[in-house]
Amino acid sequence: MDEKILLRKNLLKVRSEISPILLERFSRSVVGIIAELMDGNHWERVFYYASIRSELNLLSLKELCPGREYLLPRVISWQEKRMSFFPYCDQGELKVNRFGIREPRAQEEVKTTNRDVILVPCVGIDYSGRRLGYGGGFYDRYLRTCTAVKVGVVCSEQIVAHIPGENHDMPMDAWVSENGFIKLR
Repeated sequence: MDEKILLRKNLLKVRSEISPILLERFSRSVVGIIAELMDGNHWERVFYYASIRSELNLLSLKELCPGREYLLPRVISWQEKRMSFFPYCDQGELKVNRFGIREPRAQEEVKTTNRDVILVPCVGIDYSGRRLGYGGGFYDRYLRTCTAVKVGVVCSEQIVAHIPGENHDMPMDAWVSENGFIKLR
């Protein structure tokens, strides 16, 4: 079995075994760390995600740090595996796509600038910032043209020494877990 596929399978299993109570505690911790970082940075907009399965839930960041624009991804082409980001106002405006991912209904696509931050869900991340996702390539395609600060979001159990890389893999500038924030670039 391919090394990345096996690593993904193992890391997803590890993450799925985190109890809901502990996952909620980790989520609150990560949101608190990001909120502190936002106080010290001039990030104008926050590109983040609506969690699925056992991903860390960051949606409360919007209430904790008002005054910025918050955006969520939506798949714009399943065939081309492309997504983009759209404004997010509240939970009631989200629709569920065919994979159970909550997406914004807004129609105005927003591009990143270097004054923004994108919080990227990870199945795993290594010490160099190489991210392992679900394997669809949606985030890697998006991140190729993304100029925002790229921050991988993980539980500490998802940080590994090495993730095998490919040319299309986009590294993170930093990562955040319940144990803190690590800036790489």
